[in-house]
Amino acid sequence: MSLLKPFCKELRINCNRIRKAAQTETSRAIQNLTQPFCLNDYNELLLNGIEKTTDGICLVFEENAKLLIQNGTISEGEDHAVIPYHPDDPESGWSKIVASELYYAHNLFELHFLISDFNERNENFVWYLTLLGSDIFQIDPSH
Repeated sequence: MSLLKPFCKELRINCNRIRKAAQTETSRAIQNLTQPFCLNDYNELLLNGIEKTTDGICLVFEENAKLLIQNGTISEGEDHAVIPYHPDDPESGWSKIVASELYYAHNLFELHFLISDFNERNENFVWYLTLLGSDIFQIDPSH
C-alpha cells in the first residue's frame, strides 16, 4: 500500500490541475455566448434525447429543459443512442450527464459531455458527446 500512496497523490494533483484548466476554459467560453448560462447546472441531469432541427441540434433533458446548439454538428458520440428515462418504468434505464466542458475558438463553440448510460440490464457504459456550433441557447421548458 505504501507504494501506491505517492502514485495516487501525483495522480490526484494532475487530475485537479486538469479539472481546474477545464473549468477556466469553460468560464471563458461562457462569456462569449449571446446569453451566458451556468453549464454546471446540466451536470447530473438526465439526457432524454438529441434532436436535429433546422436551427441546429437540440439536447432534451429531464423536465423538458433544452439546449440548442445553433448551426450544430456532432463531432463525437453520434453513434451512441441516448437512453430516455421513463418515470413510470424506473428499470428502463437512463443517460446522465456526469461532467461538461465548453471551449471557444475561431468563433466556434465546442461542447463536451461525459455521459453515463445505465440500461435495463443494470449495465453501465460511459461515453463522450461532443458538439460544435456557432452559439448555444437555453430554451424555455414551457416551449
